[in-house]
Amino acid sequence: MAAMKWWGWGPVGVEFTHEDKPDLGPFIKETLGVEVGRVASAPIRFKDLHIPEPRLPDGLRAALEQAVTAAFVSVDPLDRVVHARGKSLRDLIRQRRGDLPRVPDVVVRPGSEDEVTVVLRAAVTSDAVVIPFGGGSSISGSLEAFVTETRPVISVDLMRLDKLLAIDGMGHWLPREVWPRIVDAIARHARLNKQLVYHYFGSKNGLYQAVLEQAYADIRAREQSLVLADLPPERALRKLVLFAEPVPQYSWHVGSLRHQVGGPAS
Repeated sequence: MAAMKWWGWGPVGVEFTHEDKPDLGPFIKETLGVEVGRVASAPIRFKDLHIPEPRLPDGLRAALEQAVTAAFVSVDPLDRVVHARGKSLRDLIRQRRGDLPRVPDVVVRPGSEDEVTVVLRAAVTSDAVVIPFGGGSSISGSLEAFVTETRPVISVDLMRLDKLLAIDGMGHWLPREVWPRIVDAIARHARLNKQLVYHYFGSKNGLYQAVLEQAYADIRAREQSLVLADLPPERALRKLVLFAEPVPQYSWHVGSLRHQVGGPAS
């Protein structure tokens, strides 16, 4: 994976340009009065930045390397600067000027919950500061340590935690009229910030789709336990429909069938 820009959004080598969009430049000039082809300023050169040496005790570094292996423990200056601040407008203006905050002393990339646990234990033992990087933290002003911080600062990059292990949307389904607030509700229940939910699912529709796919997979698995082949067609259909009715998520599409079939399952 390409390194992230320390002075802007996205990976190094990926740029957005107006040159292949002939109508964009004139539109911006007319709307905002800005000449897109004029370079107002350029970021300070990386080699001209003042980057302090990492304050990382040998014991702490060894514990971190034991937790995630040495390959995922970085004291590289560029890596540390990238993880020092977020990507808001305020952050990027200060970065491009060379106004660095308290730079993390080390960047650690755990690959599992168990590795995160070991990293945190090592931090507690060494009285170090831990700042998570990822899941929306880069745009919420959550990455900067106090400039006066003298303890070791560990940036825990979540990039390797890239698998969705489970989603508990089944017991927390909300009526259609409160769909705009469903992401907040699920995020609160899962003890995550909303940006992390969007990071995994992309959008509200992506979240709904994931919940529905899991819900339907669960109900189909439960249907396999039903014995319907030996029942008359009407009784088999009644048993199948009433089997799904107790699940709140499905009541909206089995309700009409229930009224047509009627009667208790047997």
